[in-house]
Amino acid sequence: NKAWRLFLLSGVPLPRAWAPAAFACDLFHGPDVSLPVVPVPRVSTVHDLTAIVLPQFHTRLHRTYERFALPAMLRRATAILAASESTRRDLLASDRMAPGKISTV
Repeated sequence: NKAWRLFLLSGVPLPRAWAPAAFACDLFHGPDVSLPVVPVPRVSTVHDLTAIVLPQFHTRLHRTYERFALPAMLRRATAILAASESTRRDLLASDRMAPGKISTV
């Protein structure tokens, strides 16, 4: 939902009462790029960058969200999982990320 996404973008640490499991784990995995600020290592999965690479197929809202949210979320990630080698190349080209931070699965 929109409120959750805006909260994630804000960079405010996740309140313990909202997600106690996030504080009791050794690793947080964001399967859809979304990463809250939690005190454990964070791994994010990126399935594609079509909103950036092929913007004509996405709404303005989705393009804007991806353009601003994706870099913010990925900066928080300890590691990034790319769903394909093509996605990995797109990530490296679009965001100037360290290649060692991105793994293809």
